[in-house]
Amino acid sequence: MPPGLHRWQARADIKASTPTLPGGLHAWSANATLEGGATTLALHELRLDSELIELSAGGALNPDANLDLHARANLRKTAGQPFAAFLESTVRGAVDRESLSFQGQLAVNATRIAGLPPIAADLLGDSGRLLADFALSPKHLWIREAKLQARTRASMSGELDPDAGLLAATF
Repeated sequence: MPPGLHRWQARADIKASTPTLPGGLHAWSANATLEGGATTLALHELRLDSELIELSAGGALNPDANLDLHARANLRKTAGQPFAAFLESTVRGAVDRESLSFQGQLAVNATRIAGLPPIAADLLGDSGRLLADFALSPKHLWIREAKLQARTRASMSGELDPDAGLLAATF
């Protein structure tokens, strides 16, 4: 950060029409507020509204490289999109700037789930929660533990290393 620049704020409002995107996403709007200072970089709100999805997100990265993100998404049922749900999620963890890696936790709560194929609806029900403890590097993903808490309960751990052609998982 340049000396003397302790606080700054940037705002953006975007409206777009992109006919090449799938129906329901071709017209959307977004607005974001990004704020920084000598200590923390924060995204107060990012919003995306379209026929298919209403999304809001925000988060912060502090000088100790701790990351805290949150998002809410309302997936809307349309003629071309039979699935609908309301999702709330958080990601918290620490970034290692030297190795460009991240260790953290993910929590996703889903409610008002509708439109799933019958077998998936029988397994999940109309709400559920996914919790995961994971690590990510530019070439590797480790899932120490992931738990699905819905009508069906499951847990898993595993790793993915595309360069080595490795995908290993235990359920």
